[in-house]
Amino acid sequence: MKITHPVPAIVILVLCLAAFSSAAHADQQSNFQIAPSPIAYPYFESGRTDMTAGGALVSISMGELSLLGANGEFKGRGAFTEFLALDFEAGLMMMGGTMPGIPPITTIYTSSAPYTPYFTRVDGDATLFLFGMRASTNIEIQAIHTSDFSLIFFAGPNFGFSLFTINTPYSVIVPPPFANQGEVFSGYTDTVNINSTTYGIQYGVQFDIPLGGQVRLSPFFMISSFKGSATLTDNPGYSGAGSTSITVDIPNTVSMSYGFDIIFDDISIGTVLQQLQSSAKGSEKQRVIQISASYHFSGGSEGEEKKHGFEPEPPEK
Repeated sequence: MKITHPVPAIVILVLCLAAFSSAAHADQQSNFQIAPSPIAYPYFESGRTDMTAGGALVSISMGELSLLGANGEFKGRGAFTEFLALDFEAGLMMMGGTMPGIPPITTIYTSSAPYTPYFTRVDGDATLFLFGMRASTNIEIQAIHTSDFSLIFFAGPNFGFSLFTINTPYSVIVPPPFANQGEVFSGYTDTVNINSTTYGIQYGVQFDIPLGGQVRLSPFFMISSFKGSATLTDNPGYSGAGSTSITVDIPNTVSMSYGFDIIFDDISIGTVLQQLQSSAKGSEKQRVIQISASYHFSGGSEGEEKKHGFEPEPPEK
C-alpha cells in the first residue's frame, strides 16, 4: 500500500541537502578556497600521465543539523600533445550525524474499525547517514606552457549520486474514540531514504606559477552546473502501515569556486571554510569546514621538471 500526503517542511530541507550533497552549494553561490585544484596537475607535456590521490575530513552544520565524515578522490590525466589532454575524476563521500527527529510521513492507521490515524510522537534526535559518489571528465587545452607560467582551460560533463538515510525513533498514541485512547506504544523507528542523481557540466581555467625550489602556486576558477532528480521513500517500520514514495526534480543549480592550490613537491594540503547565509528571511546559516591533503605522481615525459623549479640550477663556476 502506498499513501501520499503533504511532506513536512523539514523533509524538504533534508531532501535538498541530500540532493546537493556536494555540500552547501546555493544557487549562484560562489566561494573562495585553498584546496586541491580541479585537475590532476597544473601543467602537462606530450606523452605524460599525471595522477593525484587525496582525502579530506568534512564537517557540515546548519542550525541543529550536523554532519561529519570523510571524502576521498582520485584524478588522472593523459596528455596527447603539449596542447591537448584528457582527464577524469572519481570521488566518494561518507558522513554521519544528527538532526531533530521527524515524524513518519506515512499515515499509520489503527488495525480495527473505525480505521483512524494514530497520533505519533518523536522520541529523540534522528541519526543520519550520507553516502555519495561523483565522477567527471574534462578535455584540457594548454594555451600557454613555459618554465615560468602555464595556463590550462578545461571543460566536460559531471555525474553525481547520493543516498541519504534518516532514522527517527517514535511512538504511536491511540486516538479517540477507542476505549484505550491516549495509550502509548513505543520502540518504533521511521526510516527515510533519499536517493538523488545529478548530471551537468563544468568548465574553468587553472594556472601554474612555479615559486622556486619545490613550491608552486596554482590558482584556479571553475563554474559547475547540474540538475537531476531525487526520490524519497518513507518506511515507518510499523506492521501493515505501508510506505510513501515521492519523486521530485532537482532544478538546475550553478556554483562558482575559485582559489589556489599550494603544492610542496608532490603534496598539496588545503583548508576550506565556508559560511553561507541565504537571502531568505529567517533562513539558517550553513557552515562547511574541509581539511584536505593529496599526493601527486606522474609518468612519461619528465624533461620539463627541471625547468619548473623542482631541481636547483648548478652553481656558477
